[in-house]
Amino acid sequence: MSRPPSARPLLWLASFPKSGSTWLRFLLHHLFYGPPARSALLDIGLPSLHGDKESPEAAVARGGVVLTHKSADAHHARWPEGAGFVHLVRHPVDVVMSDTRFFVMTQLDGYLRSQGRRSDQVRKGDVQVLANLFLTSVLQDRATPQRRELGVGTWGQHTHSWLQRPGPGLRVRYEDLRSQPKVELRRVLDALRLPIPDARLDQAVAACDVAAMRAMQEREISAKVPGRFYDPAHAAGYKAGLRFVGPARVGDLVSLPAPVRVKLRDRLGEQLAALGYAMSAEDAVLERPIGLDELAPLRDFPGLGVAAPPR
Repeated sequence: MSRPPSARPLLWLASFPKSGSTWLRFLLHHLFYGPPARSALLDIGLPSLHGDKESPEAAVARGGVVLTHKSADAHHARWPEGAGFVHLVRHPVDVVMSDTRFFVMTQLDGYLRSQGRRSDQVRKGDVQVLANLFLTSVLQDRATPQRRELGVGTWGQHTHSWLQRPGPGLRVRYEDLRSQPKVELRRVLDALRLPIPDARLDQAVAACDVAAMRAMQEREISAKVPGRFYDPAHAAGYKAGLRFVGPARVGDLVSLPAPVRVKLRDRLGEQLAALGYAMSAEDAVLERPIGLDELAPLRDFPGLGVAAPPR
């Protein structure tokens, strides 16, 4: 796919679902365009291959930062390499916990319809039924049908594919972004050769913290404003207290029984070691391995994010 002369360079933000890509896009939107007044603007300024604001082809042709949840092999079988990628990763246990809540939130309405009930007729145990269904798939190392169709795969398959992908690129751990957001954002901006002042970074970090995102989420759900945080098809999930932005925990290994952690450790040992992750509840996130910074430098990004996104 050729890029129109007027388009910006194309940078892929590669991330397994529920690994923090929405938060990182909020931060980048604030830095590139200013704070988004509503969550729907996120998919305009920093679009996703999986969004519904415009066709994936149009988003790619326009350039800039574009989110992909596909594994590297599935992604590059269809889409151009672009100027490089940022690979955002998160500890698999935290992904599983967040992904389970998201699965239940998005599937609860359909489940209730299959039981002949309305979205306001949630019963005790409905959430657990769907949670168990999703966790069973995870523990059997199976992707959901939708994830298979989209080319996402499991966390292990997805992470392995991007770890094996040669540069140009940059790898960012969600945990490092949480513990030192300015440092990690500066790594991304330096790779893009964007000299944004520290004051702007401070503003973005303060404006896009988890509490601020949750506040926007509750406003949009209450007012039924379509966007990243509200979808009328998820009414039952909202009623059950489930949200797109969840607890945003780091190293929440105590939520999984020890035998489950052992199974995940045995299956994902190679990726865990490469990313500096462990399955010990006392030491889930270790010092970042040197290898995470060994990708080739990203290509030039003249003017990336300077022009205002289309409205």
